[in-house]
Amino acid sequence: MPNFDTLEPVPEGCEKIDVLLALNHIGGPLESQQDEGRTLAEHEAARLLGLVNALTTEAQNYDLQVMVTSTTDQFYNAADELCYSECKGMTGVPNPPCDIIPELACAASEDECDNAHGAGSVYPRGVGAINKMCPTTEGRRYVRSQDPQFSEALDCLLRVGRSDMGNFNRPAITPITALKPEMIAEGGCNAGFLRDDAMLVIVLVSSMDESFSPGTPAEWVQELLALKNNYADGVVLVALTEGVGGEPCGNYPTRIRTFAEMMPNSVLGCRSTDDFTPLVTAAITKIDEVCDRFIPPG
Repeated sequence: MPNFDTLEPVPEGCEKIDVLLALNHIGGPLESQQDEGRTLAEHEAARLLGLVNALTTEAQNYDLQVMVTSTTDQFYNAADELCYSECKGMTGVPNPPCDIIPELACAASEDECDNAHGAGSVYPRGVGAINKMCPTTEGRRYVRSQDPQFSEALDCLLRVGRSDMGNFNRPAITPITALKPEMIAEGGCNAGFLRDDAMLVIVLVSSMDESFSPGTPAEWVQELLALKNNYADGVVLVALTEGVGGEPCGNYPTRIRTFAEMMPNSVLGCRSTDDFTPLVTAAITKIDEVCDRFIPPG
């Protein structure tokens, strides 16, 4: 994978990068769909790991923070609710019962952040997911490049699997929700993640067009830039979606595509392509360019 060509020396003013990955993990609720879901989950995890590894290969030269969240209102598996009841033998329920999901892991805690839209994921659950607590440290819902288990944690967090929690998929507002003041303030679910003196990189993955996020693409752009005090070179958006041109994505208008195209600094890529290399190259190039221009406040 390509690396930043500015890593040696580190560009002045761009020594810190906050990376937020908002991932779609929607899957089918039926037992018959689980094998396909596992295959898709493994394939996408491998491609995303390639992208993130390219961003973090030289992490020792940067102060990185990386957080993963879900584009749905809830990131837990649809069958979690059945884990709190006698689920065995409940074959008539619309969601798959626990005993037919071998890798199902019930919710590890009753932390309110486990069910908060935009909260960093620490326990990816679902068909094909890692289904265990990831090694974040000090109770954070994100990892830092200084963490001794940084690489292991990234590998864990990106294995989000597939879930049936797709009724409220809101990819466009997920980054905005994850980074709103009450979420990043002390005591918030994502406390300390968004730093004033760090460039923000958002990787947004969505398999469908936006239909649930309130507002318009222009309003999303405005809200996202406001997170960095309307500093255009403070944010890079990498959007992986459909309808962006070429095969197998097709070429048609979507609200996510419009959102990305309206951002001052963005890269659009086809989520369903087999080869992520061109996307990785384009993303690294764009981040590199913006990193050169970035001037931290003060």
